[in-house]
Amino acid sequence: MGMFDYIKCEYLLSDLPQKVIDNWKGADQIAFQTKDTPNQYMSLYKIDAEGQLWVQNKETRWVEPKDPNGESISDRLGHMETLSTWWEKEEFTGDINFYESYHHAEYPTYEPLDSDKWKQFVDGWIEYTAVFLRGQLSGDIEVSRNEPSKKLTDEEFEQQRKEWEEARKKWDDRFRENRKEHPTPEQKLLDDIYNYVSVFASSVQGEKNYLVEEIMGKIDCYRERYDVFYEKLN
Repeated sequence: MGMFDYIKCEYLLSDLPQKVIDNWKGADQIAFQTKDTPNQYMSLYKIDAEGQLWVQNKETRWVEPKDPNGESISDRLGHMETLSTWWEKEEFTGDINFYESYHHAEYPTYEPLDSDKWKQFVDGWIEYTAVFLRGQLSGDIEVSRNEPSKKLTDEEFEQQRKEWEEARKKWDDRFRENRKEHPTPEQKLLDDIYNYVSVFASSVQGEKNYLVEEIMGKIDCYRERYDVFYEKLN
């Protein structure tokens, strides 16, 4: 996904979903994400009611670790502390796309990840495009993408499940073929060792060799855990 900045907007936005407004407790509180602003380092920008673009600057200082055995990460490793913040005009020229996603009203927020219920919902997406000339908005902010959230019907969900299953099988086939044709150096080494000891074991039938069994058992355990597509080749 890469880095991005945040941008708040005091300028009037059309078609802004009420669910997004409610999630942020107010339209002017929404921190949209954008990959078009200059910093791209989790910085905060804003568009004021007159269409001027601003960037928030900070004065910070590094706080040394308090306790190497402390409970919090900041206590153990130290952290950056913000001393003051202020807004400065941003002289940016160009397009800025900014966006936010949101769940359907019936989305099962606290459903376990291994549940199928949350898969029946499609998140909504609202995206805007603002054009700036030396930091001043040129024209209105336009809606560039507006996809409402939705709950799939049982029939749609069943079709979606079939498509997911077909896609998963295709990817599994590609991974299996890639494992067969292009093993990594580590996989090739283990394959060769396994084949050598297998040939040795078959050449001394009737004689139990605990070292051979140990080597083959270790490789089998490794494959079961880390090299699953080799197992599916057999």
